[in-house]
Amino acid sequence: MARPRRKGFAFAAGTYYFQIKSKPNNITISRKDEEQAKDRFEHYESIGKNIEWMGMWNGKAFEK
Repeated sequence: MARPRRKGFAFAAGTYYFQIKSKPNNITISRKDEEQAKDRFEHYESIGKNIEWMGMWNGKAFEK
């Protein structure tokens, strides 16, 4: 019987997140600065990665 997986981290408030969709696991990347986060997001997008912008975590939900 398979055990449920847990995230190995907690989201930090005021931090920007995006995910690289890959198999078998998705990779979550965070940056504290919005400009750095957008730069890295655009870089991964330009090299053809399947990515999703999550936005800034405010402590309860993501803000775009």
